[in-house]
Amino acid sequence: MEQRIVVLEKQAAFQEHLLDQLSGVLREQGRLLERLNRELAELKTKEDLVRNREDEEPPPHY
Repeated sequence: MEQRIVVLEKQAAFQEHLLDQLSGVLREQGRLLERLNRELAELKTKEDLVRNREDEEPPPHY
């Protein structure tokens, strides 16, 4: 019976460690996702600026 308890305690410790690692990975992915969303928003803003310039009429000397 005690051997089973030891095995269960080892499994619980392993799972707790694994959950801590996975939580760390999840936090890092969240930060990466936030950064990528900011970069995407910046690119969309730049794209809008370029498109607006393309829509403008060229100066008369063209």
